[in-house]
Amino acid sequence: MATLITPETFSFSELNILNPVKTDDKVQCHISYSKLNPLMLFIDDLEVIKFNDGEILLSLSNNDNYKKLFNDIDSYIISYIQSQEITKKYQLKKYSYNTFINTYTSNSNNSTNLTNSIDVLKLKINLDDSPYRTNIFFRYGEPVRDLSVMQQNIKVKCVIEILNITFDFNTKTI
Repeated sequence: MATLITPETFSFSELNILNPVKTDDKVQCHISYSKLNPLMLFIDDLEVIKFNDGEILLSLSNNDNYKKLFNDIDSYIISYIQSQEITKKYQLKKYSYNTFINTYTSNSNNSTNLTNSIDVLKLKINLDDSPYRTNIFFRYGEPVRDLSVMQQNIKVKCVIEILNITFDFNTKTI
């Protein structure tokens, strides 16, 4: 049974990264939490900066707790990759690591061409009918039918499931 983990209750001692499994086009290390449960993080009240059918960017402005959590998760994953010598074992050279936190730059005022850079949480989403479909709900648990509601300046609560570390042979990304 899955349990929602908050930044306050997250513990690296409960994080499990399983041994790598190689397929034709990738190497994956599955991630679980506390006795092999899915790692599901509850994130509250972040503003949507950008949304499309492949990703969502959530503002981390004024939210140092989330910044620290995701930077620490990235550091933990990188340390694991290095300690297990995964890139060496599978001869994975010149791969780039996609971090959870990215910098997003936008024009804050078109007339003066000022730019505004902020830290954002970049999450992959999947709106296709698949086992890992991203479900989006509106008030009171009703499914969102018109995705244009996500284009407004809104704040969201979300559950993020971290499934695995994937070394993609085609894109050379982790």
